[in-house]
Amino acid sequence: MYSKRLLPILFLFFSQISFAQNQALTEEEETNAAIGKVQEMMKDPSFHQKAAAESKSAASVQQQVKSLSGNSAQEQEIYNLASEVLGQMKGKSIPEIEKALQEAQSNPEKFAQGWTPEQQAKLKDLANRIPAGQKFKTKP
Repeated sequence: MYSKRLLPILFLFFSQISFAQNQALTEEEETNAAIGKVQEMMKDPSFHQKAAAESKSAASVQQQVKSLSGNSAQEQEIYNLASEVLGQMKGKSIPEIEKALQEAQSNPEKFAQGWTPEQQAKLKDLANRIPAGQKFKTKP
């Protein structure tokens, strides 16, 4: 099932998120602002290149997305879907987000059950369009 290969990639993005401290904002406002910023970055292909040049983990994520996607349009669709799913974290506390990310990594299918029907349909559509010969490889 392709979705089993796509889900871990989506959550590799989320494992890279850090939240800066800002005394003027409540924790929820700060977290929501950080999530919003990351969402915009994920939608910007030029940011992917810059991040990959500056971070080994971002470069690894980018390479995995490229090797899985089959083409640049589908690559961007993966980033866009990850951005949408990340938006569902708004309003949650940092411990709640961390718990969701742990669940995403340990049981991605269960995590995806919490997505909107539209997000689930996008994942299924993406999974069906990825060439059967594409391999998903991660380092243990």
